[in-house]
Amino acid sequence: MNRSIVLMIALALFIGNHSLGQTAKKEHNAWSRELKKIKTSEIRSGQHLHLAKLFSATHFMEYYVAYGKIIHERKYRGLIINELYKDADYTYFAREVLNDLGLVNFFKVATRDLSGIDYASLDGNEIRERFIEEMIPQTDKERVKRKEKNCTTARYAPGFDYKYIPGARELVITYKWKISCDHIYRIINKTYTATYSLHTRHFSNLITDQAVR
Repeated sequence: MNRSIVLMIALALFIGNHSLGQTAKKEHNAWSRELKKIKTSEIRSGQHLHLAKLFSATHFMEYYVAYGKIIHERKYRGLIINELYKDADYTYFAREVLNDLGLVNFFKVATRDLSGIDYASLDGNEIRERFIEEMIPQTDKERVKRKEKNCTTARYAPGFDYKYIPGARELVITYKWKISCDHIYRIINKTYTATYSLHTRHFSNLITDQAVR
């Protein structure tokens, strides 16, 4: 194919994708502004339901554990996920600033897909704390504690990832524990993966990478 034609096609694709991206961003911003105008009490009475985004059960469980129940962020004093409305078709949730100070997300999940899942009692903060307490080997904790004593400036980059397995009603949770010291060496750089059962509320099947540097 002629090189000039290839370049023209590539440019057209770039412009098209850029235009779509800009449109999506504008639509999201308009949606966010609309959310800020409504009260949770109005949603509880069945209003504004058309604004809810559709989440699959898998996306919902991963999102709910990652951001629930209460998360404190720099921008907000506190955020919480609440169930606001439910009918035969959908269950509606909002992630909102505490004290009814505004919504930052509004979504719905097919009610039948949530049947039998006690999501209301799940607390992401508690799950993360238990993961660190129960799944991180004590030898790793002692190693980090010992090396941190000689560190002037430490850079922490911890992070959790979640993958929900619907059929088994389990969450595969991965924790990356990474600490650098004085920009010279790493105190630890390890990944831990374990399975969390929604039935038993226990962890199992810990897998740990062995690359500690």
